Amino acid sequence: LTLIVFSIRQVYHCVPAIYIAMERKELNIYILGVAFMLVYCSNNVPSNAQQSVTQAFHQSHPDFNLYGYFGLAIGFLTNALTCALTPIIVTSIGTIPSLVIGGITFALFSVNLIWPINGLFYVFNGLAGVGTGLLWTAYGHCFAVSTTPEKISAHSAIFWVMYQCNMIAGNLVIVFNFSDVSSITNQSRITVFSITAGLALIGTVVFLFIKIPSDSASREKFSIQSVVDIAISAFKLFYTSNALKTCFPIFISVGIAMGFYTGVYGTSVGNSLLITNCKQAIGICGAMIGVGEVLGGIYAYFLQRFSRHSFVLISISGVFATCGGVMVALINLPNLAPLKETYSLSISQLTPNVFLAAFGAFLLGLGDSCLETQLFYFLAEYYDEKDVIPAVAFFQFTNSIGCALCFIYSYYFTLIFHVCLILGLNMCALVSIFVISLKYISTVSAV
Repeated sequence: LTLIVFSIRQVYHCVPAIYIAMERKELNIYILGVAFMLVYCSNNVPSNAQQSVTQAFHQSHPDFNLYGYFGLAIGFLTNALTCALTPIIVTSIGTIPSLVIGGITFALFSVNLIWPINGLFYVFNGLAGVGTGLLWTAYGHCFAVSTTPEKISAHSAIFWVMYQCNMIAGNLVIVFNFSDVSSITNQSRITVFSITAGLALIGTVVFLFIKIPSDSASREKFSIQSVVDIAISAFKLFYTSNALKTCFPIFISVGIAMGFYTGVYGTSVGNSLLITNCKQAIGICGAMIGVGEVLGGIYAYFLQRFSRHSFVLISISGVFATCGGVMVALINLPNLAPLKETYSLSISQLTPNVFLAAFGAFLLGLGDSCLETQLFYFLAEYYDEKDVIPAVAFFQFTNSIGCALCFIYSYYFTLIFHVCLILGLNMCALVSIFVISLKYISTVSAV
């Protein structure tokens, strides 16, 4: 607490100097990065540990009978179903209020795990799904009015690195609080998720420092017809655009892989009881996913600047990193680990190892970072201003559906099913990448 108070005082005294040295609009990018890092500590960390937490809570409180996997599925399904609704909400109430509401829903997501309640558990997961849509839609508007064509690439890389640091900082909370425990106790659970909820509230306050002069002028009245129009435009574009159809296997593979590393991988590590301090290893692997995401963003940024074939090189790197990550998981972790705690060896008859688990997590984060940055880059460059919003909305929809499906079947299938499915989907994605590079990239400038 003393450290937090000291840090806030130092920031308070430094703010005037930062304002003088930097353009107001450019400062918004850095504020966004800090706020998203803090707020997403309260989303990615609970997601990483939710199934393990609910398993442990059920053992000490048998009346609680809900499942972490299903809660995460509800969150992503809600996000998918509201992806056409959130742009209208943001333009109706404004960018800053939307960011604040999104931050509050993430804080509630952490509060949800401090003491899980049957009647509210799935509700708070669903609210977090809506909050995700609000945050990213509002981010898109704030980023667009705060950057310039000359600086957009650098600003994107800066934001990506700052945002992805949430996985590192947030999961260190788990590392320090789940050390030397064989199961997740009430005290450790309350401590971890009280901290992440507090970080989300701090991040929500940071959003208030963003200044968008044109925000009030861009507001529109809420209209159901507008929601329907966005949804219809997205699916109509998919029906008429061969480029979007070609991207579809990549969208689905990224979504399924995101579901795997977001919730299933951490659960599998935590259920591998032959790993020393296996609950602490959940946080270690979550932090290594963040390291992979950060380095992947840096790698993509520099390769885009110096290679005209960057889309293909970065995307292929992402596919092979993802495949490597799931193969490491199969070699290292027990087959039953996604479903329950086990003392079993892996399929390769190796004793589960925290260092291999951390390496696999790093590869999964690296793969996701490479693929997502290139998908957003391709959609933004290939489609004109009229079609880019429906194209991105369709990507977000399919991505969220893929994540939700992953969490739904995770309750029933073992690790080998996850690995085979992700490998198969990534092979399809690899074909799509080559088709895109040969057929469509020639029409995109500066690649």
